[in-house]
Amino acid sequence: MKHNTLLTFLTCVLMLFSVVQISVSAEEKPDVVYTMFKQGNFTHSGDGTSKSPFNLFEDALETVADGGIIYIPGGSAFVNSDGLNPLQINKNVTISSLPGTELYSELSIRTTGIVLGANVTFKNIVLSFSNAYRPIVCANGYTLTMENVSYSSNARTIHLAGGS
Repeated sequence: MKHNTLLTFLTCVLMLFSVVQISVSAEEKPDVVYTMFKQGNFTHSGDGTSKSPFNLFEDALETVADGGIIYIPGGSAFVNSDGLNPLQINKNVTISSLPGTELYSELSIRTTGIVLGANVTFKNIVLSFSNAYRPIVCANGYTLTMENVSYSSNARTIHLAGGS
């Protein structure tokens, strides 16, 4: 009898765990997220709204829905990293300055480049790579759209590879 009770209890726990996982994975992500670097290189702050943008670009990228937009409302956004791995963008996303702004925001990239795993659009942005020897965007066969994009003077050129 103890064996059946224990088996029933474990089955209930497993069922409860699976229900909790389903409700967590079904959480909706916002279509529009904001990011603006204001604090330290490792400071995760902000909630992604226009009033409280994420401090780190990676947090915005993780939070935005597939097909969404990441706005950089002013100044710059910052991609931090260990310096060894590229920034991977695995969502269809647009990265843009706010519409109607005269000065384009800067996306400052400390990583060893960008690798796409989805279709990405950069719009009205200044790309800034802190490592002048590895300023590369690898599209990997995905569509890379660059509309009104320039790059900062610390990189002589930005290399584009493998996309459409």
